[in-house]
Amino acid sequence: MFTCFKRVLLPALALLLLAGCPPPKVMLPSMEDNAAELRRPGRFIWFDLHSTDMTTVSNFYDALFGWDFERTDVREPRIKNIIHRGRTIGNLFGREAEPGDSWWLCSLSVRNVNASVGVFRELGGKVEQPLTDKPYRGRDIVGTDPQGARLALLSSYSGDPDARAAPGQWVGCELWTTDVDGALKFYKPLAGYDEVHRDTADQSGHVQVTVSGEPSGGIVKISGQPLKPQWIPYVGVRSVLATVTRAQSMGGEVIVPPDPAVLQGRVAILRDPSGAVFGVQQIR
Repeated sequence: MFTCFKRVLLPALALLLLAGCPPPKVMLPSMEDNAAELRRPGRFIWFDLHSTDMTTVSNFYDALFGWDFERTDVREPRIKNIIHRGRTIGNLFGREAEPGDSWWLCSLSVRNVNASVGVFRELGGKVEQPLTDKPYRGRDIVGTDPQGARLALLSSYSGDPDARAAPGQWVGCELWTTDVDGALKFYKPLAGYDEVHRDTADQSGHVQVTVSGEPSGGIVKISGQPLKPQWIPYVGVRSVLATVTRAQSMGGEVIVPPDPAVLQGRVAILRDPSGAVFGVQQIR
C-alpha cells in the first residue's frame, strides 16, 4: 500500500511544484564584452530578427553576409545568436504567425529606460512590451512611434557596441515614415537628436540626424514604396549590385533598387523570404 501511495502522490507533488515555478529565463548574450564604459545614447546599437521561418532566413543571410546562427540556450531552439566572424551582432527569434509577418527590431540606446518610457508615452508612443529585465542584455521596452514604426528602447548592462563600418556588419539605421516632421518632433526629445540636415537636392525628403555631432541615422518619407512606417537596419556589403542579385536568387525581394541619384547607387532596400525588410550599403 505504501508503494502505491508513493507511485500516486510523488508524481502529483512533482507536478504541483513544477506548476508553481516560473519557467527558467533564457540567457541572451551580452552585446559587448569590452564596452563596459561605452554608452552611445541616441544610436541604434542592437538588431533582432523576428521571423516566421528560421531555417529559410538562416540560409538566406548566411549566403548574403556569411552570418552563422547558433542557439543561445540549449533549452530554447527558437532563439539563436547571429554571429559574424566570431562576433555576436544580433539574435534571431522564431515566431508563430502568418507567413510574411516578420520584422527586424532595432534597439535605441537610452541612458535610463525607466525615464525614457515616460517620455515615449508622453510624445504619443505606444508600448507593446512593458519594461523587461533580460539577463546579460539589459532593460528594455518595445513599442511603436506615432506613425506605427516599431523599435526598442534599451539600457544595456554590458555597454553599447561600437559601430564598425565593414562588410557583414551593421552600418546604420533609417526610419521610413509617412510624416517626417512628426517623426522629428517625436525623436528629437526622445533620442536627443541635436542637429538635423535636410538634403534639398534629394527628392525623397531625406533627413540626417546627429547626436553630439556624430551621424545617428536618417529619416525618409515613404512616397509610393511598398513599405509601412518602420526602422530599417543597414548591413555593409562590398557590392550592392551583386548582393541584390544574390538576394533575388535566394527568394528575396527588391523594395528600393540602387539609384545613381541616391548615394551614387550604393544603397538598396530588400525584403527577406520571411517578410523582414533590411537595407544594404556598399562600403568604399
